[in-house]
Amino acid sequence: MRLENVLAVTGGRLLNAPSISRFGTIALKLKKVTRGTLFIARSPEEIPAAIAKGAYGVIIDQTVIPKDKEIAWIRVDDITSTLPKLLRLWLMVNPRKFLFVPKQVMEFLYHISFDPSLLLLKGHSEQMSAQIFASGKNQRILCSNARFLEHIGLDIETIEAEPIPAEIVSHTLFETSLIINERYYERLPLVPCMTEYLRKAIGVLQKLNTPFTLSHLGYTPSFEPFFVNKRGKQLDFGESDRVVIFADSDLHCSCFQGFEKVRWTSCSLIIPTHIKFTCDIKLPKNLYGSVDQLAQLMLTELKRPGYRILIGTESSHFFHIMERLGVIDDYHATKGLF
Repeated sequence: MRLENVLAVTGGRLLNAPSISRFGTIALKLKKVTRGTLFIARSPEEIPAAIAKGAYGVIIDQTVIPKDKEIAWIRVDDITSTLPKLLRLWLMVNPRKFLFVPKQVMEFLYHISFDPSLLLLKGHSEQMSAQIFASGKNQRILCSNARFLEHIGLDIETIEAEPIPAEIVSHTLFETSLIINERYYERLPLVPCMTEYLRKAIGVLQKLNTPFTLSHLGYTPSFEPFFVNKRGKQLDFGESDRVVIFADSDLHCSCFQGFEKVRWTSCSLIIPTHIKFTCDIKLPKNLYGSVDQLAQLMLTELKRPGYRILIGTESSHFFHIMERLGVIDDYHATKGLF
């Protein structure tokens, strides 16, 4: 990438007259800096280490005085708004193959082992940008964030893959035993209604001719149960008669209908007022409009055993809120329950 193009795209101001005129690649993290890199610095303290590793240029949105006159020092107004512009420029020089995958399918792909020919983008925009900058030219990049792809100027190409056949042998509310590709998987941490998304994830890999291994499945954020005590503290699987379930609002209604048949304990839905929940589920519904209301509601609900289904709330966000408000003494997320 030529220096003049970086300046034109970002609207940045060159703080010196460097001897270099082009960059090999872009990096957001020091560990990714190599000779010829244009380094995006979040603080002036990172710059000396980047220069020592061979950076040819630095972009920063803070006041700095150029110390190495050979490299390019570029000042921009805001790194966050500059990043998509740089990414678009980088992709013009380093084209990549992007494929859109629905969120629930992507969550299962995170749990499946396969070779590095595929790159799964994850995290917020800056984290995904860093992954792209570090990607290989032959990697195919899968992303479930359509807004991010549009923001960096990409046409969205969705990979259409049929779910592979699978036979459900047995299941409970939170476990499923099934046969896939003539192999038996016993008591997977898999809610039965989520089996379709797992089958679609495998279908994606098969369509892309990517070998895979189902070595370590776990619950996905779209439908994630946690066993807790009456104060909301997380316990090991099966160690409590109180279960908090985090569910996406756009899941198929069948994911919630199974709880209508539960007779051994109480079940209820907990829904924020800003979410439109359209499933006609015959369970008590509790609405809340603020974080404080959610905390108080959960304290009341968890006084008695039962299943509490939180619609449109992520588990990590919920537990950190409860901890911050002093409802939970400590928070520890158990990953990979099986």
